Amino acid sequence: MFALTMTVGIAVAVILLELTGLIAGGIIVPAYVSLILFSPASLGMLLGMALAVLLALRLLGQVIALYGARRYGISVLLGGVLNAFAQNLLAPAALPIEWSAFGYLVPGLVAYHFDRQGVARTVLMIAIAAPLVRALVLLLSF
Repeated sequence: MFALTMTVGIAVAVILLELTGLIAGGIIVPAYVSLILFSPASLGMLLGMALAVLLALRLLGQVIALYGARRYGISVLLGGVLNAFAQNLLAPAALPIEWSAFGYLVPGLVAYHFDRQGVARTVLMIAIAAPLVRALVLLLSF
């Protein structure tokens, strides 16, 4: 089911990018969010982490030159560090299993796209893509 979700998620992300010119937070984000779609706490944590990374990225950008691949890399790195901190701060049992893998990458990816195309556009694309991925996976798994 995980492989199917990732495959469908990547396909949906690419199709929506071609149709709208907007990315749903990164190529793997729709699949990941579809896995945590029914966990408001996880969705809130993802949004909070992405906004925190965006703020840190913009503050760092005032001190050092951040552009292109460097900006992207720092964004993903900050997301991973923030997620590791959250996992160590919270009891491991309090976090859903999905946070153990992709949770390290996704907040930084979402923050990077918040920075590039805006928070509202990115959140809107995620809100369209993730339920679509979930529905397609359910249909395809019958």
